[in-house]
Amino acid sequence: MARIEHRLRHTAPWAGVAVGMALLLAALAPRVAWSAVQTAGVTTATVTSTGALVVPHTVGAGANRYLLVGISLISIGGGVATCVGGGARAVAGRARHGRRFPVTASPAAQSGRLGADHHHRTDGGGRGAGRPSAQPGLRTMVVDLEDVYDEFNHGIRSAEAIWRFLRHAYTRLSLGPRYTVLAGEGSHDYMNYLGFGDSLIPSLLTPTPDGLFPSDNLFAGVEGNDWLPEIAIGRLPAIDAAELEAVVAKIVAYERNTDIDGWGRRVLLSADAAEELADFAADSDIVANHVPVEFAVNRVYVDELGEAEARHRMLAQLAAGNAYVNFYGHGGHLGLGNFRPGLLTADDVATLGNGQKLPVVTAFTCLAGQFGFPGQESVGELLMVTPDGGAAAEWVPSGLSEHDQARILGEAFYGSAFGSTRQSVGETIAGAQRRFARNREDRYLLDIYNPIGDPATIVK
Repeated sequence: MARIEHRLRHTAPWAGVAVGMALLLAALAPRVAWSAVQTAGVTTATVTSTGALVVPHTVGAGANRYLLVGISLISIGGGVATCVGGGARAVAGRARHGRRFPVTASPAAQSGRLGADHHHRTDGGGRGAGRPSAQPGLRTMVVDLEDVYDEFNHGIRSAEAIWRFLRHAYTRLSLGPRYTVLAGEGSHDYMNYLGFGDSLIPSLLTPTPDGLFPSDNLFAGVEGNDWLPEIAIGRLPAIDAAELEAVVAKIVAYERNTDIDGWGRRVLLSADAAEELADFAADSDIVANHVPVEFAVNRVYVDELGEAEARHRMLAQLAAGNAYVNFYGHGGHLGLGNFRPGLLTADDVATLGNGQKLPVVTAFTCLAGQFGFPGQESVGELLMVTPDGGAAAEWVPSGLSEHDQARILGEAFYGSAFGSTRQSVGETIAGAQRRFARNREDRYLLDIYNPIGDPATIVK
């Protein structure tokens, strides 16, 4: 029995969740790729007060649907389609209920193979979300989460249904997914008892020595028992259409930005104060050995600078822009650093001011990417959804991490990032996962370190 099947049988009580945003899938030939692109809006969907996404059965001219029928996927003519979702949660004391947003499609649908050879974006008057990619040969498909529930779990809302769908698509279809994007926020409160409405796309939970933590990585492990995912996966933790629109626009601008002189050749390495069992700065210097000579390496180490100066320089360096930012040390879902207020807090993210100078962020710490807490956004989530600045993509933990193994995971990531030609975030992470999985006992770390962003994003 496959590892994921064993886990799913022991996680049924928490597997069901509130219906959420559309599931956006993207892949590179020869496998099909699924991601969001934009056309003119032709119909609407409504987010109810319970956070449910209500999508009409027909979208666009000719009653086109994003539909999973048996083993056949209805494709969108020309490969151009958008399905953006939303939800409801309390923000600044007010719930965003009843928000309306467009669900769009191209004028015609064709059965069989997708017609596009690349991601494409057209102007739709500012509505919806466009997602082109710098990668050639990508083909696009959008899959509605309700259709996944209908076909793989008798219409019952369940995280397990998403995994079953991805396994089916990967193992049974001639053009299965290589990349997968989950477009929507998630939380442990799948029944919305607390009223935040932020469990839009459910996540599986993975067991660790410290308890259960959310893991999108489990969705991507569809074959074998090797702990390695077959599909590159990522999540855009948006709460509604406007937030999704903004984060997609940010990623698009990042990929199109050619003005990378200076900031695009910098790497920021940051480290917490050393302690008896961990010298974070020394381990960070090992990461520096993987960085090519044409990159400038800036270090922000608490031991060298002191807490106040380290925080000041961290924020200044982030504002200046970097290709990569790494952190070793203690952290939580609201910030990085083992002191108050820390090197970086969730409150800092909105005022970073780095604009389109977006880094790929890695944080080998604890809980920085914990997206399961109802009504709260982790520092990792905020770096992704902040429209002006933040990060282009991230690899951050949703659970408690052990530094003696996490540092090896960090070395594996940067060895993968700089060890070959220009590649996607998903390919870099997959390379790191393979390096780490060799003869490592604490392989559960592979499940708590989740990519946030689009894994098909090409790194500068």
